Amino acid sequence: MVLVSQKRSEYARFHAIQCLAYHIGLKAVSMVVSMPMMFYIMRDWFAEMQKMSSSAPQGPEFMFEMMGRMLAVWWPLWVFSGVLMVINLIIAIAGMVQAFRCRDFAIPLVGRLTMRWFFKEPPATVMPVA
Repeated sequence: MVLVSQKRSEYARFHAIQCLAYHIGLKAVSMVVSMPMMFYIMRDWFAEMQKMSSSAPQGPEFMFEMMGRMLAVWWPLWVFSGVLMVINLIIAIAGMVQAFRCRDFAIPLVGRLTMRWFFKEPPATVMPVA
């Protein structure tokens, strides 16, 4: 949409850039928070696997125990991703409701940054973002 709407409609271009910036920002926040947690968990998991390979063969119950411990440690990532999904759903529903009412919708922080970085002056069809 950003490439197609560039010459046709400033309104569509603003909303396309805002959507793109929002999703890139959401992905960046998700990666910055989840990557260190994943590396920490995987480090412990690899240490357990190395111990297991150097010792006598273990039965399947050991593997189930290790998987249970690993899943128990992953719960912060599940909670974090669930919170991000709920925030994303709320913003999407708010945007759809505003579009249905034929009103502009600027995501609070992203809309302001989009307007400042990509537009010299607010397009006539887009309300200025406060």
